[in-house]
Amino acid sequence: MGSPITVRQIAAAVTAGTAALVVLGLQPLLYAAYVMEGRATEPQLGLLAAAEILGIAVFSGLCVRLSRRFRTPAIALPGIALMVLGNLVPIGEGQSALLFLSRCIAGCGAGLLVGLASLAIAQTQRVGFWAGVFLFAQAASQFAVMRCIAVYWPDAPSPGVQSVLALIALGVAALLPLLPDRFHRPSGDPAETADLALTARGVAGLAAMFLCIGGCGGIWAYLEVWMHSRGVPQSDGAYLLSICLAGQIVGA
Repeated sequence: MGSPITVRQIAAAVTAGTAALVVLGLQPLLYAAYVMEGRATEPQLGLLAAAEILGIAVFSGLCVRLSRRFRTPAIALPGIALMVLGNLVPIGEGQSALLFLSRCIAGCGAGLLVGLASLAIAQTQRVGFWAGVFLFAQAASQFAVMRCIAVYWPDAPSPGVQSVLALIALGVAALLPLLPDRFHRPSGDPAETADLALTARGVAGLAAMFLCIGGCGGIWAYLEVWMHSRGVPQSDGAYLLSICLAGQIVGA
């Protein structure tokens, strides 16, 4: 058994996971730029959002498995590298296959960091509190970044938005010394000797959550494209999106 996880370590892991999910708040801004720049078509946006969210979900689960064999830096560093790589790949007009690949790569990297945050929350006795902190931090960080773009760079092109995401990912490297070296299961956890199987009810619940998140994510990704179709200028669109994210903060 390792030493109990500290508040500082939980906070660092939650911050890393929060940084990894900033992209979800910027999706409508980023995806609308893809359409206007000819890098993707409107019908492709739903699949593009699905590919990125799927990468986050799958690699979050993979992170739990990897944590049993590898130290935390060996998981976090590839996560940061994949996020940076996925956001800095140059994508030309009409290169939709490369665009899908790059967003999937970035999503996989984000998933590793989100998995670390989830592991840290699972280590604490105050799971509900830290889960709430994680949710609120996601909403607040997405609002803050969107608000800054709306004020200082309202007509940001897709490479500019991706550069912001890459810089945020690089910033996570500063948190590495604060993360626990390894994640250990709490004492007395029956999963120390055997894996717990998913029940049919658990599988059904996960499927329902995937459908809900996928549907909401798809609508959110299309939002600015829809606003443009209604004659809303790009600068006003970024401002309105920041108001939507402010509502998420209240919800969180």
